[in-house]
Amino acid sequence: MKKRIIVFFSTLLLLLAIFWPGTTVKAAPDKSYAIQAILPDNQINKDESYFDLKITPKKEQTLKVLIANTGSKSIKVTAEINNAYTADSGVIGYDKYDAKLYKSKLPSLTSLVDGQRKQTVNLKTGENKTVEFKVKSPDSEYAGIILGGVTTTASVSPTESKNINIKNQVRYVKGVVLRSKDDGVMPKMHLTTAAPKAVAGSTGIAYTLDNTAPININKVSLEAKIKHNGNHQL
Repeated sequence: MKKRIIVFFSTLLLLLAIFWPGTTVKAAPDKSYAIQAILPDNQINKDESYFDLKITPKKEQTLKVLIANTGSKSIKVTAEINNAYTADSGVIGYDKYDAKLYKSKLPSLTSLVDGQRKQTVNLKTGENKTVEFKVKSPDSEYAGIILGGVTTTASVSPTESKNINIKNQVRYVKGVVLRSKDDGVMPKMHLTTAAPKAVAGSTGIAYTLDNTAPININKVSLEAKIKHNGNHQL
């Protein structure tokens, strides 16, 4: 999977947080929920809370996520399986249903889904349900990873004050990493464009960085030098 990062500063430390363990929403006592990935036998590391799977070619994989109503009122939760993408800030996102991907030799996670990509569950107080997504493995082994996530979204209790009523929506993600070969893959970074750009009233230089390898890159430190066309450094 190829990733693109647009950097607005000359020097920027990119911290790509792929997954996070928190799963319980505590936005309000009457409407809240929690999720848990039900890890299969081919999970590489059982201590992780997301799916990190070693898959076999031409074999179907079922991804199961438990959704529990932890509030005192009924709640409707939407679950969908999405591809991963890289936001301009350098953070990996999983919330876009139709995220634009870049050309890759590997198939996207959503292209491997057999059946519906989106499901909705209605949960009574104290009730829990399991949503399932079936994923077909590629026909042959591959190097690198196929990355996406199961994203859940629900409207929870609004924040009310004298003059304001704010509707709260809570989203959680369980990452999905599909691996085949154990061969190490190194990131391949490329600077593709650099041009002036205005953001929030400030003007700077926007750099477009591409990682063309099917692997994540973490804790990147970027040092840039700006020069005139005549090679005189500023």
